[in-house]
Amino acid sequence: MANNITVKECTTLIRFDPNYKNESKNNFPTQFKGFSFENIVAENASVSGIDISGFEGMPVEDVSIENLILKSTPVPLIIENANNVSLKNVLINGKRITESSLH
Repeated sequence: MANNITVKECTTLIRFDPNYKNESKNNFPTQFKGFSFENIVAENASVSGIDISGFEGMPVEDVSIENLILKSTPVPLIIENANNVSLKNVLINGKRITESSLH
C-alpha cells in the first residue's frame, strides 16, 4: 500500500510497466496484482496521470486508487489489459475520473 504521498513534478504519477528489461536488455515480464494507493496529491505529471497497462495474457489485477488529486497532465488515464481496477474520489485536471471512465 502506498499512502499519504505528495508529488510536485513527475513523468507519470502511477505506472505499471510489466515489460521490465534488466541491464542485459532481456525481458522479464512482471505480473502486478493487489496494489492500493490512497491519499495522493500531485501538481504535474508531464506524460500521464495513471498508466495501468498489462499484457493480454498477463493483465494487471486488483488495483485500488482512492483520494487522488493530480492538477495537470496531458493524458489523465491509460488502462489496457487490466482487471478489477477501482477508482474512488480521483480528480485529474479538475475532472472526476470514475470506473465508468474505464469502458
